[in-house]
Amino acid sequence: MPAELIPQFTTVEYEFQTQYIGPPVFLFVVDTCLDEEELIHLKDALQQTINLLPEDSLVGLITFGTFVHMHELGFSECPKSYVFRGDREYTTQKVQEMLGITQTRMGHNVGASNPNNIAGRQSAIGRFLMPVGDCTFALEQVLEDLQKDPWPCQPDERVQRCTGTALLVALGLLESSVPRQGSRIMLFIAGPPTIGKGAIVGRSKKENIRSHNDLLKNQAPMYKPALEFYTGLSDRAIANSIVVDVFACSLDQVGTLELKTLVSRSGGLIVLADKFDQSVFRESLRRAFERQPIPDSDGSSFSNQLQMGFGGQIEVMHSREFKIAGAIGPCASLKKTGVSVSENEIGVG
Repeated sequence: MPAELIPQFTTVEYEFQTQYIGPPVFLFVVDTCLDEEELIHLKDALQQTINLLPEDSLVGLITFGTFVHMHELGFSECPKSYVFRGDREYTTQKVQEMLGITQTRMGHNVGASNPNNIAGRQSAIGRFLMPVGDCTFALEQVLEDLQKDPWPCQPDERVQRCTGTALLVALGLLESSVPRQGSRIMLFIAGPPTIGKGAIVGRSKKENIRSHNDLLKNQAPMYKPALEFYTGLSDRAIANSIVVDVFACSLDQVGTLELKTLVSRSGGLIVLADKFDQSVFRESLRRAFERQPIPDSDGSSFSNQLQMGFGGQIEVMHSREFKIAGAIGPCASLKKTGVSVSENEIGVG
């Protein structure tokens, strides 16, 4: 008898043979509004992290402060980057236009048959996203030359940090080039966002960052707009199988209350420490790239694969007497409706 008809088997699991969709993608988004000494420790940690990446993975680099810099790792003649204003909002289409890249749909570039295609555009893979084995030297050189954000800041002012704009540009790049392929945005920050979308406090130090009492009394005017902004980013991240991680090293607040929705809904992690030379930060970053032996299809040999996963989906099939109302654990809804989906959502968490 087939397994489905054996009474002792109350549950049957089926494994679908899905096609290979490409290597994992890691996009480092690095804050440069920090002390010189801290920047040295952060650059050292990032250079060590490059050696932990799988050889076939794609890697990219964005740095931000007053402006957002998208580094073109595939341009070998000299360091080259595209600059975005930190106080503006950029759509995915605008990011494509400014970077001169074509949109990719499930691993295929959109060709000339697309009326929106513009002559002269190129694929982002090979320019902004490179196989780690091909760009290690260029990436390490960019990190080595990385300097503190040069824009002046008065003693009574906070630095101009456009965290939200940097995430917009990062999502725009990944949505255009590797949609639903499985990618991670790894955000390294050292303070609160102060300009652009997602800002949680103004630049003047006379203005205090929202406290628990301010939130309880509804006296934090920047909280709700920032929360809505990052929640909107989480919807885009979920739709494109993008995970967002936050590594925050600061004695001040960095806005994790607002960022939490984006990180938790996309399946990422948040690491909080005081400085970038602390073992908490370095060990956590190293453990994120831990590997485990996975047997090959025939079981004859093992290969070390990353423990992290990308783009996993769960679909529950059940008898008509039941309706799905929610889920327990870090996940997000696929937004599917039907007779097997309850009208009353208990939620996920």
